[in-house]
Amino acid sequence: PWVKHRLNFLGHSQTTRFLFCALPKRVFMEENVWDKVMTEAVNDALMMLSNGVVHRQTGQRYWAATLGVVGDWVFLHKAGNLSRSFNNVQTNPTHSSGGICHLCRAGQHDTPWEVLHSRHPVWLSTLHVQSPFKNGQEPPFCQLPHVTGCPAAVLCFDIFHTFHLGIGKTFVGSALADLSDAMPGNNVEQRFGNLEVDFFSWCKLAKKSPLLTRLTKDTIQWGSRSEFPQGNWFKGGVTTVLCEYLEFKLCNGDWTAYPMLESAGQAATAMNACMRAMYESHLFLPPETSLHISELGLRFLRRLAWLAKEASVQGRALYLLTPKCHVLHHIMLEDLNQRALRSQTSINPLGYSTQLCEDFVGRPLSLIHISEP
Repeated sequence: PWVKHRLNFLGHSQTTRFLFCALPKRVFMEENVWDKVMTEAVNDALMMLSNGVVHRQTGQRYWAATLGVVGDWVFLHKAGNLSRSFNNVQTNPTHSSGGICHLCRAGQHDTPWEVLHSRHPVWLSTLHVQSPFKNGQEPPFCQLPHVTGCPAAVLCFDIFHTFHLGIGKTFVGSALADLSDAMPGNNVEQRFGNLEVDFFSWCKLAKKSPLLTRLTKDTIQWGSRSEFPQGNWFKGGVTTVLCEYLEFKLCNGDWTAYPMLESAGQAATAMNACMRAMYESHLFLPPETSLHISELGLRFLRRLAWLAKEASVQGRALYLLTPKCHVLHHIMLEDLNQRALRSQTSINPLGYSTQLCEDFVGRPLSLIHISEP
């Protein structure tokens, strides 16, 4: 009980992350190079599991076990040789889809993924019943330890790209667009200008770094009311601070005349609490903690589902649902809630998060760019 597996977030990323390989893009594009790199990465992981390394001074041997392979969805799609991913989302009602998830059949004609309000979606009963690999060819990563019969489970979804650089950007964008309509002003520009002033004033009072120099319609790519707003930023911290602002703004006032804003405030509050609980926890979560975190995440998804439906009823282009909503549903329902109800320990979703890895990669990249003539 006195040994805690903590999240690997403290300290400089160059002291906690290790570079395996770096190649120019033109080399990666050459035939078989990508597969060779992935195979060597797996060989290293298997070596650390079976043989380990010996400390040259003490003679002590150390081993390491790989818990999962992480990366954004684009990486998982390529590294996992996946036939089911976000690339397969159905864009036309008359066309069939092969599915969007490598863990289940979500997105296929009889298994909808948009049922974010449900605790018993059809996809939950289809876990690992169908191979997600192109031509049935398993990628090298399937050689790593995994649950028997579930090789695809070694490819883990990343909550950082799922929420902070995914759902969070569409949710925040829509909430800000809707909130701007409730601000004083004679036109859209004036109302959004007053929203901008209010946001930066809150940042100053709350002692929060806005991470933005401006907050305008361009920030949420809201050219017209026929376009779905979406955050135009690439730092996850922007999503965090804007969600905190929305919680403050929409939970400290009377918004009964604006039901969608009231629900958006509840959604922001739930997700903020969900993320705080994850960051305050260790790598392995006891059932009671998993249940608490998952209930907050599921509450956010229920509010988001209602907002998307209500916006559709009103004919407003707000709260677009994307395949990453299904990923968050997976994390909260299957990885946390279902395990907690079975009294099983869960792994903190932040254990599979990649923001520090991206920070690590960005540092040498910035030096390379500076040194270029």
